[in-house]
Amino acid sequence: MEIIKNNKGGQKLCYKGYCYTKKAKSAVSQRWECDQRGSQKCRAIATTDLELTVVKSVTEHTHAADMFKVSALKVREEIWSGLSGSRGTTGQIVVDKLAQQPAEIRVAAGTLETLKRTARKRKREDTPAEPKSASDIPIPLPEEYRKTLIFDNESAARILIFASEDGLRLLDNADTWFLDGTHSSGMTGCFYHLTQSTWRRIQSEGLQRLYREDSIVRHFCGMLDGLAFLPVADVKEGMRVLQESIPDGLESLVEYFDSTYVNGTYRMVMSDNRMKFRRTAPRFQPAVWNVHDSTMAGRERTNNVCEGWNNGFGKLVGHKNPSIWTAIKCIEGDAAMVEADVMRHARGQQSSKQKRKIRTAHQITLLTLCQQYSTGEKTIREFLKAIGYSIRL
Repeated sequence: MEIIKNNKGGQKLCYKGYCYTKKAKSAVSQRWECDQRGSQKCRAIATTDLELTVVKSVTEHTHAADMFKVSALKVREEIWSGLSGSRGTTGQIVVDKLAQQPAEIRVAAGTLETLKRTARKRKREDTPAEPKSASDIPIPLPEEYRKTLIFDNESAARILIFASEDGLRLLDNADTWFLDGTHSSGMTGCFYHLTQSTWRRIQSEGLQRLYREDSIVRHFCGMLDGLAFLPVADVKEGMRVLQESIPDGLESLVEYFDSTYVNGTYRMVMSDNRMKFRRTAPRFQPAVWNVHDSTMAGRERTNNVCEGWNNGFGKLVGHKNPSIWTAIKCIEGDAAMVEADVMRHARGQQSSKQKRKIRTAHQITLLTLCQQYSTGEKTIREFLKAIGYSIRL
């Protein structure tokens, strides 16, 4: 005999190819009735002890036993029990489980659509209702979702902050924080995002083909982004040098870069009843996106570690637009994995990830060029020409 859960979470007795549902309990036994009582008009009764260890008696059935049905019910129970720990879609969960079974059991388990519908219902029952807006998030959060919660303003404009004690300690001791944002965040910018901004401008102006086919254009675009490797105080002079030799077709691109990142632009203002032009600061000041000091000190020039985390977290979630409850569980899971990495590092078990030799050589080239400029070995024109060959969009 076996006891499994039915669709409503109750108990079902399986014995010799027949299934029974609970009927009544006495002081010494439990009575069960055939689950085909309605469809087959079967009045068979099974009696067990209260501990559900022994079948004491069974009356005759009006239909044949079906061992495949019993196996199918067991598979369905395995599907339902695996829902809470899985972030896959219900279709994936159901198909993955059924695919391992013989065809007869797959047929007995029911149609795929019926199983998926039941699985979705079960999954909804195991999690709180999905809030339609921030104001609908329960106050306080359910207990099982507060394991790493360190702040909750519990207001309509909801702010939730999750962190671990070890993570906060590491942040407190770190001299560099990597943030996933834009230059407007007011922090040191990311060189990767600077080059991507230039490339998007090239695309918006329809210059992609010119960039790919003309080596002079490619080199000049490299010099343009190469301004980021000059000391901040020399960036404007570097722009002046580049403006002396703009390739045909790139005038608009240079004007955009200069007004957005270097010198800013002019706007008309009225002063003493006279129209005047006043220079306005660039949207992103050179100090924001400059990487000269980072290169000289051997620090990171990009926040690619954030991009890597984003990709990894996306794979952990498994799909787009997750519910807030799925997202919180994934945050907790990611924190647990980071905790293990921190422990390995504390024990001296360094990461096995190796840097590509070509990347290491590229970093040495950039550092050497910055050093040569700082010592006066290269002029600003020579520096930009050299570094332009090391930057591709």
